[in-house]
Amino acid sequence: METTTTEQYEPRAMLALIALTELPLPKTVAFHPNGKILSLTFERLAPGQAWSAHLGGQTETYDNRDGHRYLNEGLIKWHGWTVQLHASEPIDSEPVDSPLSPDVTARLTAVARA
Repeated sequence: METTTTEQYEPRAMLALIALTELPLPKTVAFHPNGKILSLTFERLAPGQAWSAHLGGQTETYDNRDGHRYLNEGLIKWHGWTVQLHASEPIDSEPVDSPLSPDVTARLTAVARA
C-alpha cells in the first residue's frame, strides 16, 4: 500500500509518480480545476482495482442499471490529493485474462478432437 502525506505534491510530481508505479497506466489523468482532485480513468475494472488497492482504497464493485459494473474505490488521499478512480466494464464482459470465450474454446476443442 502506498503511503501518503498531507503536503500536496505538484501535478508534475504526481504524473511522475503515476508513470513510475509498476501498475497499468491509466487511460487518462486529470487534475480538477479546484486543485484538490486527481482523477485516473481506466478502460477495465482490474487495473482500477489494482490502483485502488495500491493506494489503500476499496476494490469492491457495483452493478448499475445501465449494464455496467463500476469500481467503488471509496475515499483515497494520496500526497495531498483526493484521488478519484474511474473504471467500468459491461457486466456480461469476459475477464481480461481470459484469452478465449467459452464458446470459442468449446469449438476449438471440438476441432482438435475431430
